[in-house]
Amino acid sequence: MKNKQFTLLAFGILASLFLIGMTSAAITLYPDSYSANAAQGNSVSFTFKIYNDGTSSDYNLTNLGLTKYNLINGSNILPSSNIALTHSITKILNKTNSSDITVTVSVPSSQSAGLYVGNIMVSGDHEGSTGSPASRNISLSINVIGPEESEEISSCTSNPGELKIKKIEFTNNGISSNTFGEDDKWLPYENIEAVIKVENNGGDDIENIELKWGIYDADSNKWVIELDEEDEFDINEDKDEELTISFSIDDDLDVDLEDLNGGTNFRFYVIASGDVDNSSELKTCVTDYKSVEIIIEDDFVIANNLAVPESVNCGSTFELAGDILNIGKDEQKDVSINVYNQDLGIDEDINLGDIDAFDNAKLNILLNVPENAEDKVYTLEVSVLDNSNEIYEYDNEESTALVDITVSGMCKIDANTKIDASLVSGVKAGEEFVVKTTLKNNGKKTMTFTLNPTGYTDWATSAKINQTSVTLKAGESKDVLVTLATKKSVSGEKTFNVDLLVGDQVVMEQPITVKLAKSGFSLTDVQGSNQTLIMALVTLILIVAIITVAVRVSRK
Repeated sequence: MKNKQFTLLAFGILASLFLIGMTSAAITLYPDSYSANAAQGNSVSFTFKIYNDGTSSDYNLTNLGLTKYNLINGSNILPSSNIALTHSITKILNKTNSSDITVTVSVPSSQSAGLYVGNIMVSGDHEGSTGSPASRNISLSINVIGPEESEEISSCTSNPGELKIKKIEFTNNGISSNTFGEDDKWLPYENIEAVIKVENNGGDDIENIELKWGIYDADSNKWVIELDEEDEFDINEDKDEELTISFSIDDDLDVDLEDLNGGTNFRFYVIASGDVDNSSELKTCVTDYKSVEIIIEDDFVIANNLAVPESVNCGSTFELAGDILNIGKDEQKDVSINVYNQDLGIDEDINLGDIDAFDNAKLNILLNVPENAEDKVYTLEVSVLDNSNEIYEYDNEESTALVDITVSGMCKIDANTKIDASLVSGVKAGEEFVVKTTLKNNGKKTMTFTLNPTGYTDWATSAKINQTSVTLKAGESKDVLVTLATKKSVSGEKTFNVDLLVGDQVVMEQPITVKLAKSGFSLTDVQGSNQTLIMALVTLILIVAIITVAVRVSRK
């Protein structure tokens, strides 16, 4: 029985605490957050309302109080004494809004640039209740901006269309085949891709939206890349638009590379502004930024824009070209590169001399492809070395770029590939005859060959082939017929070639010899074929003729 009473008592206490909690949550703030850009020496203001959202059984809100807190940016502080409030409200009836309360944040001219965050707490009692006081916070985000960025950024203060910069996301695609930094940590000349998503959270369509972006150095108060405008677009209510832009920290900046000190003080700004619901008078604007880091090393040299021909032939020479960039802030002495590929037998060292900070040296080198190279893609390793013959490194990653070269089209095939030939029909001046050629692929892989008869024009008017292109697997053979039309005025031993090609290269010239008779019966010899059988037939015919004559004489 006592256990049951204890359980009911515990349940009653929990229920009471739950009801007290419900009572303490009877304040709603509109809005409950505020963010703005504020130039050094200027101020920003906004208004909000307090709503008593209690049930019919709850009490009125009384003894309302507003508590200010410091705004913080790392070790920097924007004191709460710079936040002013208009507050004359002491009581709010149940289910009732307060009048407007204005908040003004003043930024000293000496305030360091950066994003300051904090809050204001609103609290009050429930009239006639012994429950806990109710309280809610307004979150503040004040972006203190320098004089150079203030002109366009600080003017973006009114956002009736409720645009929002939903996403700013970076992808670091690196330099040539290397990515030394990270997605939000960039070395000079790395290619960066930024994806920006703008969202329409309001109830109206937003038209003619101009999106601008730029990179600002908060330490020097200068634009590294001044605000640049993208194409205009529209966003219907509750929809969003995503854009992708690409850039690199290179010679096209609005400051000199040598003036960049690096660090985490860089901001990638985005501004989106447009017309609300087809009205040219009602403008809406929102801005946001994401902090990024630009890394400037003392000593770091890289290879960039490496280029080779699309393809090269076996036994040929090709050029490797590119830029060798000093992206460090110190001059580099006796810079050299090494180009290496084991399969091609390439291991070349090239001295480029001294390279000033943020300057470059041009690379142009001729490299040889062996005649016996295979038909495939090879990867060249291009390493950049300092005056101690050590490869430059950043964060334990070597300054070695990779570039692919395709070797194709003119490579040698296996020397054992051959053509055999035999006569199919007799050879007689002024008539056609046929030679059967047998092609065998003695190589180790499937090959496609082209056959072409040549060297016959002195004694034949034409040469036709029944199959000009033949594809053979390793060890496979195939017969191809060549038909030649001979001239009437020629006779004797004649020769023609069957050329074997791979691509445009003649890889074999197979001579074929025939004996051509003027008229009547003829003897033919093709590439060493013996005449024994033919001679035996002729002899047999002669013997039969002699016997026939002898029989006729004896009868007389």
